Amino acid sequence: MPLLQTLSPNARGIIATCLAMVGFIGTDSCIKLASDELPVSQMLALRGIAILAILVALAVATGAYKRLPTFKDRAVGMRAGAECVATVLYYNAIIAIPIASANAVLQMIPLAIVAVAALVFGEKVGWRRWLIILVGFGGVLLVIQPGGDSFQPASLWAVGAMIFYVLRDMTTRTIDRSLPAISINLVTSASVMMLGFAMAPFEDWVTPSPQSLALLGAAACFLTLGYLAVTVAMRTGDVSVSSPFRYSIVLWALLIDLFVFGNQPNTLMLVGIAILVGSGIAMVLRERQVRRTQGS
Repeated sequence: MPLLQTLSPNARGIIATCLAMVGFIGTDSCIKLASDELPVSQMLALRGIAILAILVALAVATGAYKRLPTFKDRAVGMRAGAECVATVLYYNAIIAIPIASANAVLQMIPLAIVAVAALVFGEKVGWRRWLIILVGFGGVLLVIQPGGDSFQPASLWAVGAMIFYVLRDMTTRTIDRSLPAISINLVTSASVMMLGFAMAPFEDWVTPSPQSLALLGAAACFLTLGYLAVTVAMRTGDVSVSSPFRYSIVLWALLIDLFVFGNQPNTLMLVGIAILVGSGIAMVLRERQVRRTQGS
């Protein structure tokens, strides 16, 4: 678009990041609405069919189908496996608890990635970043409130999803950079879809209504938007500038919870969300400072 071309790379990166967050929270909202009628496995399968149709069309249009992962690309398979487990856990979470609560737990992912990079891969992490990680973990505890009257055991689904999303993102770092993002997402989406069909014998499938099919179609479109926009954001401008705008999803989650589902967060949860967002932004700024220091 001519208008976007006049913007700086950082501005385009920020817009892409915000669009990605709209895509992801839109997917969550559609899934939660459709869950009133459909089980998780059926939603995964039907949503997967729609996403695959979109991604195959994009792969053909862009030529990405010419470079598909092979059995040698084991990291792609590991990424798909982690995505499968994380998706099932997260969908169970957003069905049982407010979207804002489940989504807030996922804001720990960037902090957890830094911790894993230090503990597993030996990356140097100073005391300031460790402090930010610990503060962020405290925010998660305030959101899920274990031991309190407001604690919902289903919050642990979100914690489990967060762990597997971290595994997915860490695995993504090891994937051959020559593989197009669409090709990688094709494998991931196909794996999640097949998992849905594999789970079918353990859940009672129903004939979906036109409304549920429309919601799943919308979820597929939103998720495709999220995948593609976040790829553009990662490749446009300075990631450290656009990354803080990932937390716009928290605002969307709170508004959707309030006005669509009628869920109002308590004070402790709001404080926890604020701590998580603040910790995430602080980590982005700190890593940016570290890179500048190392580059000087």
